[in-house]
Amino acid sequence: AVSVMAVHIMSASLLAVCLLGCFLQVFRFRVAPGAHAVFLRSKRANQFLLEEILQGNLERECYEELCNYEEAREVFEDDERTKSFWTIYYDGNQCLPNPCLNGGNCTDKVGGFFCACSPPNYGHICELGPVEVAGQELLKPQYKAPGKAAATAGGRRWFSNRFIQQRLS
Repeated sequence: AVSVMAVHIMSASLLAVCLLGCFLQVFRFRVAPGAHAVFLRSKRANQFLLEEILQGNLERECYEELCNYEEAREVFEDDERTKSFWTIYYDGNQCLPNPCLNGGNCTDKVGGFFCACSPPNYGHICELGPVEVAGQELLKPQYKAPGKAAATAGGRRWFSNRFIQQRLS
């Protein structure tokens, strides 16, 4: 008699647990539509023809959604400001930290950077310095004017790559 009674109690307990679980599931789904309202917020983008008339908004165009260069240009309405924003928005700032050595000035570009080296340094990141040949210091040029083998800058003579190679051979 005890075992039959234990089976009935366990069956009733199991049934109560199942019904409680079903009730909680229904209650949870009943509250869920209110939770979805967070995701149903409409984007603040301009609608239809108004988008072509109104000036662009940086938050709306480039932070709520991914934007392209044309949309960024609509926001700034200026080429220089657009390029300045776009180089950092598109691929980050390659000049942080400054990759240029020996006091070079870094300019961020889309997909890379440019180092403006101060004399006598040169190279992609200003890593190279003056070349000495037979006790004479020759400086490699950073910029070469067309048709000229050498140019002077700051009292120092800057020679072309060909001139340095001829002197080294």
